[in-house]
Amino acid sequence: MAPGANVGIAPRAADSPWSLSSTARLYSLCVMSPGRSRCRRFRTSAAGTRRAIGFALLCVIASAPGAARAEEGCLAPVPPFDNTVRGAIADGGIGTSLVGDSLMFELGGQWTGIHSLRGRRWLLQWDALVAARGGYLANEHPYLFLIGGHELGWAEIGRRFVANNEWSPYAGARLGNELFLMKHPGLAWADFDTINSVDRVGGTVASGLIRVDAGTSFLDERRSLLLVAFIQEELHAAETNTPAQAFLGVGAGARFDVAHSLGASAEISWGAAPERRDSLREFTDSTTRVAASLGVRKTFRNGMWAGLSTFIARDSDHMVYYVTGNVYDTVNAPQFGLSVLYGLPVERFFK
Repeated sequence: MAPGANVGIAPRAADSPWSLSSTARLYSLCVMSPGRSRCRRFRTSAAGTRRAIGFALLCVIASAPGAARAEEGCLAPVPPFDNTVRGAIADGGIGTSLVGDSLMFELGGQWTGIHSLRGRRWLLQWDALVAARGGYLANEHPYLFLIGGHELGWAEIGRRFVANNEWSPYAGARLGNELFLMKHPGLAWADFDTINSVDRVGGTVASGLIRVDAGTSFLDERRSLLLVAFIQEELHAAETNTPAQAFLGVGAGARFDVAHSLGASAEISWGAAPERRDSLREFTDSTTRVAASLGVRKTFRNGMWAGLSTFIARDSDHMVYYVTGNVYDTVNAPQFGLSVLYGLPVERFFK
């Protein structure tokens, strides 16, 4: 509309005692009384202009909530971001540990991914795996055959505080666990103390994780990026020759996803366990752990996926013999693992 043009006003309703002229200007308002029409022109003065501006502002303020609601109602719902796979999996991997090298294979099912909720205000990440597991541990000659099962489950819920922006501050919480039940066919569960140690590979190996993280999140229609720092408590159950341990630690992580196509994650962490006292051998032991992990998953157009994951961890001990006063700092051999996974989507079984 050109400056100074007349503003059209709706005709007066039949039951309304007053209305505006249909040719009103900002500085000229016409007052109409019922049964008699007359026009009063406000003088073009500072006071009249202020009244007119104030009246116009009141009209704008009154109509703003309705306009906002109308605009919100016209907006299309934001589609959720999703990068999820589920189905049957087969994987194989090699590893090194304090008790020897290992070669293991698994066959089972997995459901893992990342999904946005409630207009991208929330991000849900999870990984659930159950598989039969078997292979060899080189803790003796000939190698020790182990067979059993593997269960992995964790989930993290996180909040994006500025959901309508691509970049947003992020905070989340994670809870998880992992369990291995690995047995030699010729041994009872109670007989693992009669052979070379199989800790962290055979027997009952259970661990848990509690984590709180904060950082930044990037999210659009096709891509998601998470950059976080975290505090966590990592719990390990006692085994045949290894006491229970709890590592309180800090770390940093990154995760990048392309919807229905690619997922990659990397983490590094440091943790320390409470001092442990051995009264029989008269020493105290403080353990620290440094760990790093990397994982990549590619989903193909037919729904199948392939994954590669690796990790490395190393423990250090500070031992003090409190009777003699001798102090020893030791570093254990690194623990390493590398595995390759191939998945077949569950939809293929129900066609």
